[in-house]
Amino acid sequence: ESRRKLHTAAHLALRSTQDVFGRMKALAADISDDAESVRVAAELETGIDPYAVCEVDRRMRSFVLRDSPVRATKAKSIDAAENEFGDLLRVSDRYSFKGKVRIVVIDGIDANPCSGLHAPSSNIGPYVMIPRAKASSRTIDVDIVLSGAWMYWFGEGACSPRFIQE
Repeated sequence: ESRRKLHTAAHLALRSTQDVFGRMKALAADISDDAESVRVAAELETGIDPYAVCEVDRRMRSFVLRDSPVRATKAKSIDAAENEFGDLLRVSDRYSFKGKVRIVVIDGIDANPCSGLHAPSSNIGPYVMIPRAKASSRTIDVDIVLSGAWMYWFGEGACSPRFIQE
């Protein structure tokens, strides 16, 4: 179950990153072997304000608390998926698609070609977003760890002074 939640967390974090920063290139969405965390990294087209990383965390948390259903559907093609899902569809340029495509939809939040297993809703439960390193001018790189309780409310994690300070 934690692997499914972490996989869903990766979708939520990448969507949150795209919503905050605009166009981006996903670099990593890697679940640890022990299924304790997921690393999410993206290269951005625009410069990064370290405080904006806090906004990624806030946005992701709002998606978790929204408790939107997660479902898989099929599209006849990636073009058909673009027509159906519009701006919700995120497609990585690392892959090419031909014919039918499985799309994982987090209702009202995200749609993405994906073959993995996911949590039944965006409510993956409490998590902590931990920066792996200080954000570079164009890269965000964080670990997301599921936790038993909300440990902070935008004052720690990605928003901690040790991460934001120059």
